[in-house]
Amino acid sequence: MATVKSTVTSDIAYICNPDDIVERVGKRIRSYRLSKRWSQQLLADHAQLSKVHIIAVEKGRAEVGLRALERIAAALGVRPRDLIDP
Repeated sequence: MATVKSTVTSDIAYICNPDDIVERVGKRIRSYRLSKRWSQQLLADHAQLSKVHIIAVEKGRAEVGLRALERIAAALGVRPRDLIDP
């Protein structure tokens, strides 16, 4: 039972800190992009988003909407959850 409680507590902390998720998603996007050896412009082109938006998201300065997250994930060949899950 203690394990379940610990998991629930960590899930709540994960959900309740929006700054962390914004930074984490940005870092994951950057990591996947760099693993493909793509520039920010190339990712922007494939995801049909602006380079300025990609830069802001990767730096954690802008939140990424669900539609943009789907486009970025599809461009990178991953699932949206791969960019979100801790």
